[in-house]
Amino acid sequence: MSTTQQTLAAAERAARAFRLGMEAQGNEAFVAFVDALTTELANPARADAAAAIAPLLPEIIEAQRRGDFLRVADLLLHEISPRLARS
Repeated sequence: MSTTQQTLAAAERAARAFRLGMEAQGNEAFVAFVDALTTELANPARADAAAAIAPLLPEIIEAQRRGDFLRVADLLLHEISPRLARS
């Protein structure tokens, strides 16, 4: 499985858990997503992906801080994942 696939899978796991109200599992998967994303974006060849998702990072961090896990799930599935997959 490629790094991008691992990152997208972690995002999907986190979003699914958050949507089901399983905050602990969602947060664990979100940490896995952040770890995978950090590894992926450390690759200079993925600079385009970093630029595509950078504007969304403050929004997802703020949503998580507020405990708005449905917004976190929406951002993961409908904003961040498609941009990572395209870039």
